Amino acid sequence: HLMNGSIWLESPIKTDTSIKKKGGPGTCFYFTAKLGIGKPLKSLKPSGDMTVLKNKKVLAVDDNPINRAYLKDLLAKEGMNIEIVTNADAVINVLEDARTNDMNYDLLITDSQMPDVNGFMLVEKLNRKNLSEQLPIMMITSAGVRGDSKRCQELGIDAYLTKPIQPSQLFKAMLLIFDPNFEHKKDISLITKYTFNDQSNPWKLLVAEDNPVNQKLIKRILEKAGHEVLIAENGVKVLEAFEQSSYDAILMDIQMPEMDGYETTIKIREIEKQSGKSIPIIALTAHAMKEEVNRCKTVGMDGYVSKPIKTEELFDTLEQILDQKLNNTAKSFKDKWY
Repeated sequence: HLMNGSIWLESPIKTDTSIKKKGGPGTCFYFTAKLGIGKPLKSLKPSGDMTVLKNKKVLAVDDNPINRAYLKDLLAKEGMNIEIVTNADAVINVLEDARTNDMNYDLLITDSQMPDVNGFMLVEKLNRKNLSEQLPIMMITSAGVRGDSKRCQELGIDAYLTKPIQPSQLFKAMLLIFDPNFEHKKDISLITKYTFNDQSNPWKLLVAEDNPVNQKLIKRILEKAGHEVLIAENGVKVLEAFEQSSYDAILMDIQMPEMDGYETTIKIREIEKQSGKSIPIIALTAHAMKEEVNRCKTVGMDGYVSKPIKTEELFDTLEQILDQKLNNTAKSFKDKWY
């Protein structure tokens, strides 16, 4: 209704005797909406030399036919030679044949969620059979969990990207793998979406941290990803900054002089009772024990990141909590109108 549209469904009557298949032919859902004209799309390709990808021989595995068709079309348009299989056993067979005939592949792209043998199990098998030697591997996942990045590095995986994957990110990852002169080439152990500084929706973050070294580290990590960062060295400074401006989230060190993270969070939550708003607060803690995690939750924090700070863990936590905030806001908005 908010978009001047409507939604409806059409479904056969369950008692129709002509429907013999279990569950019937299914239900068709329809909707209409009146939308504005969107902004021009950014280029789907990165600024690097795309010619280095031409004629590269790529083997991909995915059990989803739609994903296979999309990936094949995307890479073929760049002149890459791509072969796609549906399961892990097929990957092993293809690579063994390639080794026998001395026709090796330049890149393996594997989905992480596959039946029977998932992406991680596949790479473990390839390592045992020495089929992954000199073969760059890119893992694509729809459900990244904490610890995946570390496991990728242990298995020798070169890139780890999450769905829905943007073509620009996919190509940038390939350029990092194939072109040592690519502008984003760094001494990185694992290529992830955070490797690329193309953050289209930057966050404004307040970071509470009294240690100068940690201040520089976290500020560099966040600003490198395109976000705006203000550092406050203690709880008193945090409260001053919080009352003077608005932020998307606060990264709160637990142990600080004058006013620690717990006390600061309690005071912020008291202030918010007047406005009805709630800013996400994420603890930065060197002691992520159960008791401390529970205390963070008790005083009103939304999550925690353990020290020493790991880039993937930091961004995963921020994205998860900020996405949750966005979903809650959308739900609240919908409840107001319906």
